[in-house]
Amino acid sequence: MTTDSTTGTDENLFLLIDGHAIVFRAWYAVRDHLITSTGQNTTGASGFMTMFLKVIREQNPTHVAVTFDTKAPTFRKDMFPAYKAQRQEVDPALHEQIPILKGILEPMGVPVFEYDGFEADDLIGTLSKQATYQGIKTLILTGDADQLQLVDDKTSLMMYTGFGEVKIYDPQAVSDRYDGLGPEYVAEIKALEGDASDNIPGVPGVGKKAARAVLTELGHFDSLFSRLDEVQNIEGLRGAKRAMNLLDEHRETAATALVLTTIVRDVPVEFDAGASKFGDFDRGAVLKALMNYELRAAANRLPKTESDTGTGADSTGKSSTVNVSGQMEMIDGASEAHAEPEPPKPLGEYEVVTDMTALKSMIAELEAKGEFAFDTETTGLNSMTSDLVGLSFAIRSEHAWYVAVGHTEGDQVPFV
Repeated sequence: MTTDSTTGTDENLFLLIDGHAIVFRAWYAVRDHLITSTGQNTTGASGFMTMFLKVIREQNPTHVAVTFDTKAPTFRKDMFPAYKAQRQEVDPALHEQIPILKGILEPMGVPVFEYDGFEADDLIGTLSKQATYQGIKTLILTGDADQLQLVDDKTSLMMYTGFGEVKIYDPQAVSDRYDGLGPEYVAEIKALEGDASDNIPGVPGVGKKAARAVLTELGHFDSLFSRLDEVQNIEGLRGAKRAMNLLDEHRETAATALVLTTIVRDVPVEFDAGASKFGDFDRGAVLKALMNYELRAAANRLPKTESDTGTGADSTGKSSTVNVSGQMEMIDGASEAHAEPEPPKPLGEYEVVTDMTALKSMIAELEAKGEFAFDTETTGLNSMTSDLVGLSFAIRSEHAWYVAVGHTEGDQVPFV
């Protein structure tokens, strides 16, 4: 099952970070963005560094690397022009977070991987495979469930969900998530069911239950599509004959979708254990890089290193020091122009309902009160075509429930 416990041990651990996924989540996680005294938005970079340093502290990795997407078209886009075509253009300021982070990661000695034509997922798949060959365990940090296909006995995955929860997946946890199907089936599950976030249609008319049933009974695509006539005999599968006919009719659709959902693991990049070894960096230089963007919270959390001199110098000859409380001060006495705000105080008590026990408890409180306010969360504004995602209920100020029923990931209440 999923767990929020740490995985760090005395053995080698390679922390492999999906840079874009973490920056995107950090960018959209806050309402009030961080703006420096010079007007530069650093929201994504700040959120990334907060998460990065937290995981470093908790997991104590021996090796670290970060991957980013490039702006070049990928082979998936060339193959299937509709791939991710539904996504809106992002704020240009979000793209500006990447060079900010590169400027911080470089003095930390953290290698950054990018490769035109491929996605960060493919780089992560390739690097984790190479690390395994070198006898190093990998922990992937991401927000992308597609990468669950990379999990094995040497590779685990730490994923931040839409509810701000952290889950660490091993092979058993992936199997629990997908009704008994392990990591090796994730790409095929998505190929049959479709993936709305990537605009992959899947096989029309074959839903979650049918897709997982046929894979469970008949195995991977090679076996499944050579034994399609057996689909109609799968016990407990409602509309089995219809599912069989749909799979037969849309063989090519499924085959194309599988290429799109399968992470490439042989991108021409190389995992260098020596270059990715983490911990021996010039702390003063990193502090200076952080303070160039006024990321004081990250500077205060930066771990000490064995060879830390505590100083660094810029091109003007000014230097920085770290005092006993971990605060960075400019020796020339320049005052700080901007400081990151304190975390916002909780606005109230809000409970996410994801199982029947919590749902029944909520209903009991609603019935006891007799009156309540509610709202719905849907996939759009058109009531005739939108799907229900969740419902919110409240009976008093500063307390509410959110019932998750239609999310694409995470635990939720069964909804018929």
